[in-house]
Amino acid sequence: MHYFCLIFIFGCLAKAATAVVSNTSVGNAATILKGVWVNELGSTLNITSVFKSTLQIKGNYRSPSGTAGDQYALNGFVNLSPMVTGKHNVIVVSFTVHWSNIGSVTTWNGFYSEGDYDDKDGAPGRIICQWLLVRPVTNYKWDHILTGQDRFTKKT
Repeated sequence: MHYFCLIFIFGCLAKAATAVVSNTSVGNAATILKGVWVNELGSTLNITSVFKSTLQIKGNYRSPSGTAGDQYALNGFVNLSPMVTGKHNVIVVSFTVHWSNIGSVTTWNGFYSEGDYDDKDGAPGRIICQWLLVRPVTNYKWDHILTGQDRFTKKT
């Protein structure tokens, strides 16, 4: 009987230690992510919609380099799980831009985090992404895929 009580108590403690905090709902993620974001090179990420049923995001992207400042559609997804107390929690973000007349495609995969990556003089929260740019025409066969990282700060 004592063993059963100990197993029950330790089971309850383990469950309490991994309790889930649900303060990041899809609606809250939509509020956080919707708006205009700017990276360190002046590119503008404008997330106009976050669809609650599919977690799909839509918007547009404008790069000051190589595109004459034209605006291109972006499509992507966010993903989140309920926040877990005692763990580092982020909102996962992924989106793609098809540079139609240029022929390239760029994908960004990363996350939104508040507090850890803030600049002293900027608004709280950042979208930190690794990107892959694939280009159809280059001077070398090994030069079709470029990679880098962006840090987006919310402008509005």
